[in-house]
Amino acid sequence: MRTIWVVSDTHFDHADMVKYCDRPENFNEIIIDRWNKNINPEDLVIHLGDFAFANKERTKELAMQLNGHKVMTLGNHDERSFAYYLDCGFDFACYQFSLKYFGKKMIFSHTPITSQVIEEYDLNIHGHLHKGEHHEEYLKNPIYNKNRDKYILISVEDTYTPTSLSALILPAKNDIISE
Repeated sequence: MRTIWVVSDTHFDHADMVKYCDRPENFNEIIIDRWNKNINPEDLVIHLGDFAFANKERTKELAMQLNGHKVMTLGNHDERSFAYYLDCGFDFACYQFSLKYFGKKMIFSHTPITSQVIEEYDLNIHGHLHKGEHHEEYLKNPIYNKNRDKYILISVEDTYTPTSLSALILPAKNDIISE
């Protein structure tokens, strides 16, 4: 059975993440190892942006090491074209997209959706904030504050592996191996 997974802000090869997000020095290896323990080749992984700080050859090398079909939602550090990410091994690339799953209408994006568009969705699954960094800029937004219950933050720092979408929607289900 195919599982849908979600991850954000892997920042592969971004050495400053050790300092900025208190990651272990070998976070690349930890993420790759846990990713491949959890994700099967037929699974779908939605990456919510900020994949790697690397050139095209290295970005492709990293993507090709990771199990699953990969969808890339570009983040604020993903400054290349959609075609670039397709060439690097992603199956689809976009800025945001919507999906209905377990009866929930969801929009996936790198940053929280802070326009009236959020009113059309049950959930906004996003990254960017890591473990709360940058959060204060969103607290000033009245649309964000009005819809706080619609936002689900995905932070790779929580488990260093993608999270199953069903675990986000049906929290009693635990599909994650963290060691």
